[in-house]
Amino acid sequence: MPSNPVLDPMLNDLLAEVLQRNSDRPLAEASAQRLDETVFIEHLISSTLSVFRKMCGIEVTMLGVPHPGCAIKHFEISGFVGIVGPAQATLAINLPPQFAFKVVEKLTGCCPSTVDADVIDAVGEMANMIAGKTKERLGDQGLTLGLPTVIVGPGHRITFGANMRIHLLRFNSDEGPFQIELGIDIPRC
Repeated sequence: MPSNPVLDPMLNDLLAEVLQRNSDRPLAEASAQRLDETVFIEHLISSTLSVFRKMCGIEVTMLGVPHPGCAIKHFEISGFVGIVGPAQATLAINLPPQFAFKVVEKLTGCCPSTVDADVIDAVGEMANMIAGKTKERLGDQGLTLGLPTVIVGPGHRITFGANMRIHLLRFNSDEGPFQIELGIDIPRC
């Protein structure tokens, strides 16, 4: 892929942030917390609001409260990040193309009109930043993030491991709606 003078410095900054975020340095106040599903979801919500505000300048609000179970309808683009350690989790951010185009525009200044490599990269990075910020807020819990994966296409279905409890978080913004599905299993010791 050819070099992009606008995108390359931003990607380097994002890579540096991801590497720093995935380091083993715990946050003092968060590291004392016991890994708990409710706390995980609270940190996921606050991380989502923070990442969209700080990285994209998009104010998002959560619609209602987290719902148990999977979404009935999915938008065309989904970014996934797996989380392993004392908890097994999969975070899936699911958004319509028009919202993804706005995210790319806010991140890079480019205005895509089709789902291209920049859009796919941006959705994967948003999933990664939200998962990373959640991990950071949880402190030193021994969690490790997987690499982001993006699936594009109408009618795709998201499924989770048999032992995972599923939570649906719906959000809205001036740029449009999106949702996050979290599949999580925290074994009881």
